[in-house]
Amino acid sequence: MQSLAVLMFLGLARPPLTQAEVGQLETATDHTRALDEPALYPLLHNAVKWQANDETGAIIPDFAGMLRSPAIYRGKVFLIEGQLAGKPRPIQRLSRPGAWDRRLEQWGVLVGTDSDDVVIVRYLVEPPSATAGQWVLSPARFYKVWTDVDQQDRPTDYLVFVGHSGQVSGRRFGEAASAPVGVGVLFSVVVLLAVAY
Repeated sequence: MQSLAVLMFLGLARPPLTQAEVGQLETATDHTRALDEPALYPLLHNAVKWQANDETGAIIPDFAGMLRSPAIYRGKVFLIEGQLAGKPRPIQRLSRPGAWDRRLEQWGVLVGTDSDDVVIVRYLVEPPSATAGQWVLSPARFYKVWTDVDQQDRPTDYLVFVGHSGQVSGRRFGEAASAPVGVGVLFSVVVLLAVAY
């Protein structure tokens, strides 16, 4: 019976959050300008263990519900799909080191037809190459509602997700669907860490 449980665990593409990780995630403070807070790290630690681009169990997000009641959705896995709104921003260092150092990028993803419908997604471990306007798709865990200013200096709430990798399509927003032209990292974090050390 124990060997069956071990095999089932090894087959998981995305390990569940532990009770300790959930407890730390629940300390997230919504509607602030802080992104690098203790609640972020359980999601980062968890995401580096995922298999790239596995959408199993990811659900379609209710963005309006998340903005109204973020705590209900925190830590759940959603399928984020939309247009890359700008150039990905490399995150060189966070206050706590980890396997994500110098690999983490922040992506703005337009998920609606209004330029204000943006979701921030953080990808880990060599995210796929992408340019503004490309269609992107990724499973990611919901982190928090982040309040910042938009390009016109208006206070705006953004939904923040943490994911491992993603798929990038050659199509531009509004174009007909096409086959993906690139995929995210296919190596395990163990291999990447072995190469780094």
